Amino acid sequence: MSASAESPYAAQVFDRLLHCVPRTDGRRLWQVADPYLLRHAAQHAVQAHRSDELLLDADFLAEAEPDAVLTMLPTATTREARIAAAIYRASYSAHRRLSPHDRRQILALDAARFGIAGPLRHHLAHGSGWQYPWATGQQASTALTATLEDHTQAVTNVVVTVLDGLPVAVTAGSRGRVRVWDLATGLTTHTLEGHTGPVTGLAVTELGGLPVVVTVSWDSTLRVWDLAEGHAIGVADARPGASAPLTALAVLSVGGRCMAVTTATGGMAWVWELTIGADHRVRCTRRILSARAEPMISVAAAVLDEWPVAVTTRYDGSATVWNLGENVPAGGMILEGHQGWVLGAALTVVDGRPTAVTAGRDRTARVWDLVSGRNTAVLRGHTDWVTGVAAAGLEGLPVVVTSSRDGTARVWDLSTFRITATTTRARPAEWLTAVAVGDPAGWPMAVTAGQAGNVHVWDLSARSTATSLEGHTNEVTRVMAAPVDGRMVAFTASRDGTARVWDVFAGQTLVVLEDHTGPVNDLAVTVAPGEQPVVLTGSDDGTAHVWQVGSGRRPVVLDGHSDGVRKVGLVVGGGVTFAVTAGADGRVRVWDTARRLRVDTFDCMVRAMDVAAIDGRLAAVFAQEAELHWVWDLDWRRSRVPLAYDGLSPVTAVAASRLDGRPVAFAGADDGSIRILAADGGERLAVLDGHDAAVTDLAVLHQQGANRLVSTAQDLTVRVWDPLGGRLLARLSLPDVPHSAALGPDGTVVVGMGHEVLALQATAIRQEMS
Repeated sequence: MSASAESPYAAQVFDRLLHCVPRTDGRRLWQVADPYLLRHAAQHAVQAHRSDELLLDADFLAEAEPDAVLTMLPTATTREARIAAAIYRASYSAHRRLSPHDRRQILALDAARFGIAGPLRHHLAHGSGWQYPWATGQQASTALTATLEDHTQAVTNVVVTVLDGLPVAVTAGSRGRVRVWDLATGLTTHTLEGHTGPVTGLAVTELGGLPVVVTVSWDSTLRVWDLAEGHAIGVADARPGASAPLTALAVLSVGGRCMAVTTATGGMAWVWELTIGADHRVRCTRRILSARAEPMISVAAAVLDEWPVAVTTRYDGSATVWNLGENVPAGGMILEGHQGWVLGAALTVVDGRPTAVTAGRDRTARVWDLVSGRNTAVLRGHTDWVTGVAAAGLEGLPVVVTSSRDGTARVWDLSTFRITATTTRARPAEWLTAVAVGDPAGWPMAVTAGQAGNVHVWDLSARSTATSLEGHTNEVTRVMAAPVDGRMVAFTASRDGTARVWDVFAGQTLVVLEDHTGPVNDLAVTVAPGEQPVVLTGSDDGTAHVWQVGSGRRPVVLDGHSDGVRKVGLVVGGGVTFAVTAGADGRVRVWDTARRLRVDTFDCMVRAMDVAAIDGRLAAVFAQEAELHWVWDLDWRRSRVPLAYDGLSPVTAVAASRLDGRPVAFAGADDGSIRILAADGGERLAVLDGHDAAVTDLAVLHQQGANRLVSTAQDLTVRVWDPLGGRLLARLSLPDVPHSAALGPDGTVVVGMGHEVLALQATAIRQEMS
């Protein structure tokens, strides 16, 4: 929302508008307010300098038009209002198109993730149908200052600059559109259209004092745009009459001349000189920089200590340094060290020496001294490809910011080569494709772009004003719950390589189980009366570990799979604790955990699995690509019962239990349906419809003669069912995909969502169980 002229009547108008909102018990009833107020009250609040009043009104946040609220967030002044703005902004991409009721659920959950207490959190939960006792805040950050949404596909490039004294961002996407954003409002000011292919390079500069955007595209053209007016003022074809898709762009000023360096498929690289005439049209003249056959991925260019230099990167793990000065050989040293593609580069000066930083598919960034060609540091920390890198100064120190497919951006101090900040992952399903850094608003910011089209603006100088509960640092893959010594305990597994044991009532980690050398994919638990839990974890490192929680002993390692362990089960029968492990090698192994003995092995490529003790017998249900099997006594060869699964979509989650006195298998499918199948006859008993995307987990609680089923799905919801009656008891919208959930005997639902662990209580379930 652009600043408007001060009005002496703004406060009076705002008061009159608020007077039009019905009230009860001192609260405004925004759910019955006039639509004009839901669309425009935020604007009037800004003009009256009273944004905080609305930001602390939970009902307003839930009911008002999201786009209008978004423009109000930067005007928050008090600490409480700034935290409310951070809560609203945290999952804006998820809740902006939802109903007010579903938006309220997400806002209440995010208030728990930020760890705030007080009226706002209480009022957000009121009317949502749920309570939110606690949640970890690994992906909640007050450093997130804006979310820019208009791109519908991957954003491939981003830059930040200043226009007429105001901070702006420019983004380009795979659809060929370029967007200019007002960072003060988060709104698009111009859409630059003209490219007929994906935009592969983007830069901002000045020509004759005119701010311009320069872009290159897979359509073989270089285009120059008037940044203020939003129209094209120049275009050049890379190879008239022939196809030469352009792959990257960098712009620099050398002796008052504007130069652009572009790369193309086939290994071609050119240096263009851009000049602007009196007619405000741009002329582009070029010379060949390279005609080598090796394809280039990216390019960076700058003037470092009066040395105009470019660095191009390639697929073979190398980068080339080019001298852009006149009358000197163009090609210089080769920088070698990455294993695989080098996806980006940035140039800066460190301790007076020209320096390059390159980003690689090998999950590292590397720092190079461009005088000696020496690799001075390897920056390790990302867990997936490093997709981009940008250089800047932060508090007087040289830094680079890297983006990654792991969903995070990291700030590195080049004087110590240490990480000084890491952005949170908005959604694990979205990886980052590009990053830009600068201080166009007077404070250091990073702008990250994602493959799903979201762009986020981060304040690199921010210090958190909220207290969040710490937890896992990567995706939570599995959640289970059980009573231990009279208290509710949850168990979680994560791709960060650990499992955690939680006191659900206190919201505290009791134990961190650390021994695996790879991501932990699954977890199972058994608790004997009066004893401590036994936990089984399965990992990509090819092993399963049996943990005696609370014993202080190292885990028992079950080793035998030739690939990662995808699924695990743990069950007690005849006084023996059996572990079942299903590997990516297509084999299932059954173990006697006390004797560390493998008692059976059979071939089965498992997609989903559950193991349980039912009516005094051991039982398991295995889902393959197109088949579903019930197995008694863990004896695949002699006691396997095919189940009549009639769904059209593959099974993605299963649970074994009993229902109305019969052993049953619950089977969640890729289409969102949940089927209940009889194990003693194989027939289908019922279908639970409601999810509209793949089911990710199923868990059953049998208590006081009744079953309750909790399901999670990629439609970003958790649902609790009465499976016997086929009724949906409770539903919760989430800002990200929940991968697992467990239902405790007190009605608490523990959910793994992204990196987070959430403790939730459905009002209807709590009342039923009390």
